[in-house]
Amino acid sequence: ALRVSKKGGATEYKKTAFYFAISVGGEAGIQFLTKRGLGELAVQYAIENGEYTDAFHIAKNTCKQKLPEVHYQYALALEDEGHFERAEEEFIKASKPKEAIDMYTHQRQWDDAMRVASNHDPISITAIYEEQGRCAEEQKNFQAAENYYINAKKPQLAIKMYKNQGNMWDKALRVARNHAPHLVPTVETEHHTYMTNVSDSGSLEYRRSQARLLHQRGQHSEAISAYLEIDEKLCPDKRELMEHMDTAVNLAKKFVRARFPEVAQKVATVLKRNKEAKKAAKILEGANLVRKAVETLIEAREFDLARQYAKRGSPDLMRLVDSRHQRQLVSDGDTDKLSQINPTAAIEMYAKQGAWDRVYKLAGKQGKEMIIRCAAMNAEFEVKKGRLDKAIAVLKKHGTQASGPNLSTYIKVCRGVMKDTTIESKNANSIVPDSHIGLRDVLFDLVMNGGVSGKEKETLTRYLRVIHLSALRRRCEEFKLENLVMKQCVALLRYTNLLPVDIAFYHAGDKCRKANEQEMAFVFFNRFVDISDMIEDEDGDIDETEFLITDIPSAIKTVPKKSNFDEATRDDIREWALTAGMSNNVNNELPTRKCGNCGTKTYSAGVTCHKCKTTTPECIVTGWPLVGVEVVKCDKCGLPARKDAWNTYVIKAKACPWCNTRSAAFY
Repeated sequence: ALRVSKKGGATEYKKTAFYFAISVGGEAGIQFLTKRGLGELAVQYAIENGEYTDAFHIAKNTCKQKLPEVHYQYALALEDEGHFERAEEEFIKASKPKEAIDMYTHQRQWDDAMRVASNHDPISITAIYEEQGRCAEEQKNFQAAENYYINAKKPQLAIKMYKNQGNMWDKALRVARNHAPHLVPTVETEHHTYMTNVSDSGSLEYRRSQARLLHQRGQHSEAISAYLEIDEKLCPDKRELMEHMDTAVNLAKKFVRARFPEVAQKVATVLKRNKEAKKAAKILEGANLVRKAVETLIEAREFDLARQYAKRGSPDLMRLVDSRHQRQLVSDGDTDKLSQINPTAAIEMYAKQGAWDRVYKLAGKQGKEMIIRCAAMNAEFEVKKGRLDKAIAVLKKHGTQASGPNLSTYIKVCRGVMKDTTIESKNANSIVPDSHIGLRDVLFDLVMNGGVSGKEKETLTRYLRVIHLSALRRRCEEFKLENLVMKQCVALLRYTNLLPVDIAFYHAGDKCRKANEQEMAFVFFNRFVDISDMIEDEDGDIDETEFLITDIPSAIKTVPKKSNFDEATRDDIREWALTAGMSNNVNNELPTRKCGNCGTKTYSAGVTCHKCKTTTPECIVTGWPLVGVEVVKCDKCGLPARKDAWNTYVIKAKACPWCNTRSAAFY
């Protein structure tokens, strides 16, 4: 493999060496690299791909001389991610305290910069003071700026600052007398010149002549400053302005190298304002400011040229260019070009646009896993649009996969489908939404065969129980097993925090009424009426007394903003409940059973005791607790059921209601 990879170039060779060593692992992997002298190549590949743990391991065991570089590159990555304290540690380990100081200085974290300088690079302390002075000057805090410049042993900067204000010559002279006596004559002369020509000092002619005079006298630094004071407002002629900027750069480059980075940045700012980003980048690179050169080209959207410059810097610059380019393409909506650079990002953009044909076309090139991921996003998109059946169809067509992002999406899809407000299926004359039928199959395959684990499995398994019970009603309706449908509707009231609450209570009340379970019908219809009233009057309240002994969630928090039933239906139920309430034959109570754990009377259809919270296994057919009844289990899946309910269903369906394995009644 190594021999073949050499033909693919240095990058492929490094990649092969790295992954072979990692796959072998342990001491054997290290010996492999050491024996073949591939340690440094493997370390370099690990760094380029952000595999710093492996980079450290390989370097420590094969090429310790590379450790400082690994620490340095890791520090740069941590800095880009905003982990400054950790980045500092790595810079120090790489023996590059100056980089840590520059990082903190860039972030204006002066105390940290000073701490690092004091401990590791005392010579940088003056530079920190100088930069603090510049920041204070920019903020017009002149006294603070002066103090910083003096601490930096650069009183000339304080003098220059005061001179630039025009009306602070007295302070400039004070600083000169106290800290730079040799500059006093110069400042006095400049002060005299300023006062003599103050009326013309702001003109282009004055600034230009001053700059040239200083240049001729060999006062190169002052000349540079004078040229830099000429901007677009003073000099609207772009050609002439560019000449002045070029002169400033050349003077700094030739005579005042210490100012070259500063001059390069100032000139670059002027050039950028005048649409000369390429020229600005070239100057910045000449001053060894590669990152700023790259950032300048990025701002100008010159991404190809930015990549060329980035190659001359650290690997993180190339990542920066790619990231910003992709962000720009996303902002521009240029999916065609984005798909060439980052197909995954293009897929996400197409998905947001609802262009699913293009999504699947791109995903097909990425493999089955990406297709399944796109199907999850597609399903979520359809749920948001209210097209629940289409969402399920997408998942059925492309399948599911138990990966992190997909699972969170499936959970969102489940929540959306369970809130399906279909009261009666148009296709099957059933109370069960068609979306529940499809979701049951998808969820069963995902949970039982998809390798889901952890909290996601717990959540999806709960949703599967709900959808299973809801979908099973359709089969029982087809077999005319109305008593089972009634029990399933009652059991589903435990999940009214997931299902449309008014629909759930309506169906439970209606099925109980038809099954002559008048007490339960009365309680459930009363709750339906309370919910309807609260929808009309948001300040209303619901009496929860009858439900305190149940495991049915409070309806107050789940009341919809709009009723799912027309006014005629609501009035019919209200009238029935009123009539039943006036009858002496109907009690406003739910049936109870004795809790097997604490002995308290609790709701008969509840699987959780309202007092001790003990949970009782539930019947896979009805959803009711398996208490005081003969229990049977499926030979295949082992899930329990009431014997009478199992036999009633299996005699008709010939299969287990859960796993659909062919089954028979128990006698």
